[in-house]
Amino acid sequence: MNYGIAVLLSLPFIAALAFYIRALDNRNWQETPVPIEVGQTYRSLDPRGGPQILIVRYEPGWNRANVVDAQNGQRPRSILVTSLHSTATTRGGKPRRTGYVLEER
Repeated sequence: MNYGIAVLLSLPFIAALAFYIRALDNRNWQETPVPIEVGQTYRSLDPRGGPQILIVRYEPGWNRANVVDAQNGQRPRSILVTSLHSTATTRGGKPRRTGYVLEER
């Protein structure tokens, strides 16, 4: 018998896989309740600072948004929409250290 198949079909492996799948299902994939729109400005949450960005192209359902630096319109790039947040704190109340937060108008 092939031992690889025996390991994959073992009860501890199946239990661990089920736990992992449940953990993925519990993640909040729709973390940003504010809809992403062209023209929105976001500021960097990096403690070292960073550029403000401006959304120049986004379609609902896309996993990326096209952005440029908000100050001068330079450095066009694509970023994951999971990096765009509505608040500067996590659900647990800790300050975020990565990504971008929507600037109030």
